[in-house]
Amino acid sequence: MTSRFRKQGRWLLGFIGVYVVTAAILNTLVNPLRMEPASLSITALDPYREIGDDLRTGKAGLVGYHRDVEVAIVGSSRFEIGIDPLQPAFKGARVLNVAMAAATLYEDIEMARYLMAREPHLRELIFGLDMGDLSSDTDSRKFTSFYTSPLAKATVSLDREMRHVASIGSVEESFSTLAHFIRRQEPSHSSLGRWMTPRHPNDLRTYLKNNRDDIFDRIPDMYELRHQEIRADKMAKLKKLLIDLRRRGVVVLIAIPPQLAIKQLHPSFDLPSVAPWSRERRAIFDLCRDVNAIGLENAPTVQLWDFATFSAQTCMPLPSLSGTTGRIPHWFDMGHCDVTVGSQMVERMLAMNPASVALPLSEQFGVNILEVGLEAHLEGLRLGHARYCGDHPDDVAWARSIFPRFAAQKPRIQNSVPGEVE
Repeated sequence: MTSRFRKQGRWLLGFIGVYVVTAAILNTLVNPLRMEPASLSITALDPYREIGDDLRTGKAGLVGYHRDVEVAIVGSSRFEIGIDPLQPAFKGARVLNVAMAAATLYEDIEMARYLMAREPHLRELIFGLDMGDLSSDTDSRKFTSFYTSPLAKATVSLDREMRHVASIGSVEESFSTLAHFIRRQEPSHSSLGRWMTPRHPNDLRTYLKNNRDDIFDRIPDMYELRHQEIRADKMAKLKKLLIDLRRRGVVVLIAIPPQLAIKQLHPSFDLPSVAPWSRERRAIFDLCRDVNAIGLENAPTVQLWDFATFSAQTCMPLPSLSGTTGRIPHWFDMGHCDVTVGSQMVERMLAMNPASVALPLSEQFGVNILEVGLEAHLEGLRLGHARYCGDHPDDVAWARSIFPRFAAQKPRIQNSVPGEVE
C-alpha cells in the first residue's frame, strides 16, 4: 500500500512539475499581462493582450514592458478613456497611459512612484485629480486588485511572481490572448494603456434618473452645503510626491478633468455664492504654490490645469425629450469624455491650442489656475454656472426636479488640514 502511494505521489509531483514548466513557458512567450521582459515574449501578440480583468497588474506590466517612456498619464478612468498616447499633440514622444478605472489619489500616487522607479527617461507627467477626492476618505486600494498587484510593494513577492508565471489564471489569460490574436479581436485596452471600450448608457436622461443618488450625491459637498474637510494625509503624500518629481526634473501637469455642466449644477441657485469645489480648488492651488516655492535648482514648476469649467465642451444640452438620440456627442456619461475632448485637453496643456484672448475666463476650456489666479478663476466658475443656467433653463429645471433628497450634515472629521475648519 505504501509503495502504491509513493508511486502515485511521484506521478502527482511529476504532473505538477510538467504543468509548472509548460505554464511558465506558455505565459512567458504569450506574456498576457506583460509581466515578463519584452525580449522574451512574442511581439506579434502585443496588440491583443487583454489587461481588463486584472487592470492594476496589467498597468504595472505596461510600465515594465515599455522602458523608454517619456510622458505618462496617471489618474482615474476619465483619463484612461479620454487621453490617447498616440495623439499628435505629443509630437511623437513615447507616451504611456497608466490611469486606472476607479482609482483615487492613494493609488495614483503609488502609480506615479512606480513610474519614477522604473522609467529613467520620464520627463513629463499628466496627473489627473478628480474633485471630491481631497475631502473624501475613499481609498480605492481597498476595493480594487491593488494589493495583489506589483504596485502594492516595491519588493519582489515570490507568491505574486509564481501567480504571474504559472497560475491557472495566468494560463487562462494566455489562452484568451491567443484567442484574440486568432480572431484579430481588439482587447479592451490598447498596448499603450488607453481604455478603448468603455460602457455608456443608451439614454442619458434615463441613466441620470435611475442613478441620481450616486451621480448627484456630493453636490452638497461641492457647494459647501454640507461640511467637508481636506484630508491631511492625502495632501501630505501628494506634496511629497510633487517635490520628488520636481527634484527628479519631471514636469507635472495636474489636471482637473472635465465634467458636463449639469453634473456641477447647484440645487437651487443659478448664481451660487461659491464656485463648485471651492475648498478643494483652494487646497490644491495652495499646495502647488507651496511646492513651487521650494528652492530646487533647475527644477520645473508644477502646473495646475482646470477643465471642469463651464465651456462649450461641457455646456452641451441634454438629449431632447422627444428626440431619438439619447447621447451627447463626445461624452459617454456625465464625467467621461472621448478622445476628441481629451485631445483638446492635451493641446491646451502643451500650449498647442491657447485660449482666445476674446474668450472670457468663464468660458475657457482649460484654465491655468496658477497663471490667472485662484480668485479670478473661482469667479469665472460662478459666472459660467449662471450663464449655463440661462442658456439651458429647461435642462436645469429638469435636472433639479430629479435631484435626490440630500443627506443631512455630515459630522466633522478630525483628520484635516490646520486652518481648514469652518
